[in-house]
Amino acid sequence: WGTDEARVSAQADCRFNQDFICYLVDLRDNPDGFL
Repeated sequence: WGTDEARVSAQADCRFNQDFICYLVDLRDNPDGFL
């Protein structure tokens, strides 16, 4: 992850799914953000 394509995909997940899914995507892309 971390590529532009992955970022666009993550944004699409946030757009079409619930906020919780968006939150999980954020953790996947940036696990340190959980702390």
